[in-house]
Amino acid sequence: MSALSSNSSPDFNARDSRAISTTINTVPVSELVHGKKGGNWAATSHRVPLASLRASTSTGALSNETEHELRPLAWLLLSECISPNKDSWKAECKVIDDEYWSFVSELLDSEPWWNETSWIEAGCFDGCRFASTRGESPVPDPEISSSKSSDPKKMTPYQIIRAPPTPSSFLLCEIIKDVLRTHPDLSFYISPPHSPHRLLTLTRVLYVWSRLNGGVKYVQGMNEVIGVVFFVMGHGEKWFKDLGGVDTEADDARTVKLVESLTYKVTTWLLNSMVDIFTPSLDDDSTGVSGRISAITDKVQMHDPILANHLNDLGCEGTFYLMRWITTLLSREFTMPDTVRIWDGMFGSNQRDNYVTYVCVTMVVMVREELLVGDFTKCIEILQNYPPDIDVDELVRRARALFRFEVMVREVCGGMRCNIREGMQHVGPIEGVIMAFGWRGGIVEGDVGEALKHVKDVIKVGMGEIGKDAGAMAKKMGGNLWGWGQAAVQRANAGVERAAEIRKEKDRERMARVTMDKMRDDKERQTKEQAKNKQFLAQQEEFLTAQLAELGAVEVTSGAAKGKGGGTTKEGGSQGQGSNTS
Repeated sequence: MSALSSNSSPDFNARDSRAISTTINTVPVSELVHGKKGGNWAATSHRVPLASLRASTSTGALSNETEHELRPLAWLLLSECISPNKDSWKAECKVIDDEYWSFVSELLDSEPWWNETSWIEAGCFDGCRFASTRGESPVPDPEISSSKSSDPKKMTPYQIIRAPPTPSSFLLCEIIKDVLRTHPDLSFYISPPHSPHRLLTLTRVLYVWSRLNGGVKYVQGMNEVIGVVFFVMGHGEKWFKDLGGVDTEADDARTVKLVESLTYKVTTWLLNSMVDIFTPSLDDDSTGVSGRISAITDKVQMHDPILANHLNDLGCEGTFYLMRWITTLLSREFTMPDTVRIWDGMFGSNQRDNYVTYVCVTMVVMVREELLVGDFTKCIEILQNYPPDIDVDELVRRARALFRFEVMVREVCGGMRCNIREGMQHVGPIEGVIMAFGWRGGIVEGDVGEALKHVKDVIKVGMGEIGKDAGAMAKKMGGNLWGWGQAAVQRANAGVERAAEIRKEKDRERMARVTMDKMRDDKERQTKEQAKNKQFLAQQEEFLTAQLAELGAVEVTSGAAKGKGGGTTKEGGSQGQGSNTS
């Protein structure tokens, strides 16, 4: 049996037991590759339609029990390692194979200390002994040990390769140290007799890539990335036998070598897109690790400010958990089948960086209820040891829904020159969104009309999708309608209560304005009356003054007249007296 034979691999069967049902309106990958008579893609066609393959892969078609064997081929096509032209696949694979093994010959086989046969015979790459050491170092630090141990299980990497401490040997020791603890809970890497050969494959691919990309220092985490790629490629033996021109079991070794070559090709494509993450001088750039961490935390702040503020208040910085998420592309947070499902979406996405960003944002938001009631220790524990019961199909669906909703809202806001709230009301809710722009479900409070509109859309889509499994679909749609109906009722009640509060507030404002107007009018009236009274008093005072002045003048005149009259009488009296005397 081949070292790669895995048709009954328990690592894949664990996921087959819960095959997803989210591949609505997508074409099975087998039809895209093989063709289907009478369909849109003719069986005689020599090209694979990449757009359709991308759509089917990103929505989970490869998780189907009958489709996952096509995943290696799909990843090769979507990473542009081979062209969509079927007729050129064999020639392209031969070029890839020849190129890789020429690198191995130049960079490894020429080294006098490279002796993989003796290492395997000595049990130095026996993966079984590291099956329970996740998070621990299975070998000592890469230092030249003065003690000479004959037990390969106690040897350091330097003792294993028996090489002087040169830059090349130091690099190989670092790689071996990480390779020996790559996915230690996965039977693919720990089950004899193939595990030593598989771990050597990881070592060779990482060493060749690191030597050919000297500007990027090898760091821990790269081994996790290549571990996922080789796991998937290792399950494509059926296809690679044909691509490598293998016709008999005797040519098994050629298939194994081709799988390693294709693993290197896909790894190169993937790691080259992550170079900025592993370059310290670019940490603060948008493509660097710090820039990507900031992008994720900013998205959480935008869409779920309550949760973001809670984490900030506790001091739960993004670097505490996002560093590993980003550098390993989430391969340490989930089981291998779930990681592969998430990577299907990444390979099928036209914007891989955005895809990873929104998956990380959704991972945080999906555990918001647990985080909101947790302290610092609890929150860090949740985020560094992500809950294993999370449905990754739902995770990917919600991440895609959030991205789609945000893009649509921003396009509406830019086209209509409106704010976010108005843009959300215009777009309406999208099923799968947990939190968007601070609103649960992306539904603005009191926006009952949009919720009801979405219910109608769900009914319309549901009626068109009911097919073979009508009962299950009806049950699913019924659950969706019940949920949206309940949400609509709740938002309607909230809208009514809010409207009543607004009316009361407006009544209070109106009464306050009326009271203020009345007080202002009364004050103006009083001011006018006071001015009028003051004017009247001034007039009265002026009139009285004039009267007094006039009375004074009359009094003076009458006094003068009286003085003159008295003199005449006296004079006359004197005259009378004189007469009498005479």
